[in-house]
Amino acid sequence: MDEWLLIGRVVDTHGMEGTLKIKCAEVDLDLFEDLKRVRLRIKGSETEHIVLSKKPDRKILFLNLDGIMDRTAAEAVIGAEVCCLRQETAELETDQWWIRDLIGMKAFKTSGEYIGTISDVIFTGNNVLEIQSADEQRKDPFLIPFVDALVPKVDISQGRVEIVDLPGLLE
Repeated sequence: MDEWLLIGRVVDTHGMEGTLKIKCAEVDLDLFEDLKRVRLRIKGSETEHIVLSKKPDRKILFLNLDGIMDRTAAEAVIGAEVCCLRQETAELETDQWWIRDLIGMKAFKTSGEYIGTISDVIFTGNNVLEIQSADEQRKDPFLIPFVDALVPKVDISQGRVEIVDLPGLLE
C-alpha cells in the first residue's frame, strides 16, 4: 500500500524554467535521493508529478516536475504541501525518524510528568509540536517549537518525547 509522507512546502520559485523551491520538514535531504514522484496539495486539490530533476541545498530542495515547465506554472503552486512515497526514500538510520511519525507519541516533562499526546506537527519553516493536554480542562493545545533545547529527547521505540519545562511554555 502506498504511504505518502508530507516532506515540505513550496515556498518560492527559482529561475524561469519552473523550478520549485521546497522548504523541507526533514533535516537530512539525502533521504530524497531516489525521489521519482511527488504529490502537490493546494487549496483542496491534489496533483501527482514525475520528478525531472532535484537538487538539495541545506533545508531547501529544488525540484523540477513534469507539468510545471515555467515560472508562471511554478508560482501557481506556491504554498502547496509536497508529499512523497515512503518507499521512494532512503532507509532511516536507527536514530532517525520521520517528523510525521511523532504524531500520537506521548509527551512528558523532563521531570517525568505526563503532559499529553502529540496531535500534529505544524510545519512553519521550523517544526512545531501540537500537544493535546492530558488535562481535560485545557481546551487549547500546547505549541512547542521542535528544537533540541526544548525537546531534548525523542524515543521512537517507547513512543515518547521529553519537553523542558520552561516558565510559561506549558501553561
